[in-house]
Amino acid sequence: MAQFNHIITGLDIGTTKVSVVVGQEGPSGALEILGTGSAKSHGLKEGEIKDIDKTASAIQDALHQAEQMSNQKIRKIYVGIAGAHIRGMNSSGSVKIQTGTVSSQDQAQVLEKARDVEIPPGQKIIHSLPQEYIIDDQDDISNPLEMMGSRLTANVHIITAREASVQNIRSACAKCGLEVEEIVLESLASAHAVLSPEERQRGVVLIDIGGGTSDILIFEDEAIKYTGEIPLGGEYLTNIIAQDTRTSKDVAEFIKMRYGCALAAMITDGTEIEVPEVLTGLPPHRLKTQDLALLCEKAMEKIFGQIAEHLKSSGVIQWMPGAGNSSGYALYNGIVLTGGASQLAACHELAADILGMPARVACPVNIGGLADMVKSPEYSTAVGLVRYGLDQEVRRSGGVGRRKKNPGSSVAPAPDSGVQGLLRRMVRDLGQWWHDIK
Repeated sequence: MAQFNHIITGLDIGTTKVSVVVGQEGPSGALEILGTGSAKSHGLKEGEIKDIDKTASAIQDALHQAEQMSNQKIRKIYVGIAGAHIRGMNSSGSVKIQTGTVSSQDQAQVLEKARDVEIPPGQKIIHSLPQEYIIDDQDDISNPLEMMGSRLTANVHIITAREASVQNIRSACAKCGLEVEEIVLESLASAHAVLSPEERQRGVVLIDIGGGTSDILIFEDEAIKYTGEIPLGGEYLTNIIAQDTRTSKDVAEFIKMRYGCALAAMITDGTEIEVPEVLTGLPPHRLKTQDLALLCEKAMEKIFGQIAEHLKSSGVIQWMPGAGNSSGYALYNGIVLTGGASQLAACHELAADILGMPARVACPVNIGGLADMVKSPEYSTAVGLVRYGLDQEVRRSGGVGRRKKNPGSSVAPAPDSGVQGLLRRMVRDLGQWWHDIK
């Protein structure tokens, strides 16, 4: 039988939902989903932990589901981070090439030099991502090893996060008995799940609209050129609907996703829905779907308007004024929307109107196993964390893709006992047999 390795767990601690995804590298190199878990999030606001105990309780609930489904005892995780405290900056460093040919030591030294920047007090570097290398006057080099020259320069994109926010995540995970392998920017993780190699190369704006924040990431020439965040997400719209209709947040969330639309002009009939008066105790009232769409459109216009300001100031995208909408339009290849709130009807049409670029909604791709359970934009970050973790584990093992044993795995097998254990073994063995004969 084929041997799998590098079993990885991704944890997305969102403002509205905590998601856990367990995956491994399959025989073809694709990501095989082994199990998932989710729980309603508590203790967070705008992407940041405000109550460690409540957050840990939600993590534990999602973790238990994922362990039961995957038949694994989860010990180590890759976890996402978001919030308005995230900062991105570009930096560069330069060193003399010691022997005339670039060595791994030269490369490590120039990356360390590029990381040597002044960052705001209370912040820490969580990523230093190479954009390009330059050898003397030759630029756009992606891998400088063994190339000849006298001076090596590296341009990098540095991402920082508030130290306290990073520690709060670690503390919440520790309460669940989890060891954090790495804390990863959520939009970077989502990019690993939804972007194609061509999009990374030609240039694309990734917008991950979560519950409490919307994260922005610009790719070009397979490198990250800009990262940004705004403290508005799907929960912002949910709160507006709840307040306007005098109902609960749970009901408002259901109404938003079931009947909401980001473009009121697309709602032409007189359909009405019944909304319970949860807060007042009065009888339910009727709400026109067109009125609901007006609420949705106004809220999403604010979100995309703030995103437009980020794109204008990014220095990456050429922005042209006017051209049929108040924000102008961008000379760029397109937008990829993901995250739970991107599922709102007509969201990508409104994004295209305001930002002046073609837009699409994306969910995780190139996955197998229990793929149907995560083929939704709301799972992009969690799936991306698993894929990111796989990449890191392969690098640490010297590029070896498959090993019979993986002592550094982020999970340990749970006992297969009783009837449920027998059924789990049968399903797993049948799945393994099917992969082997394909």
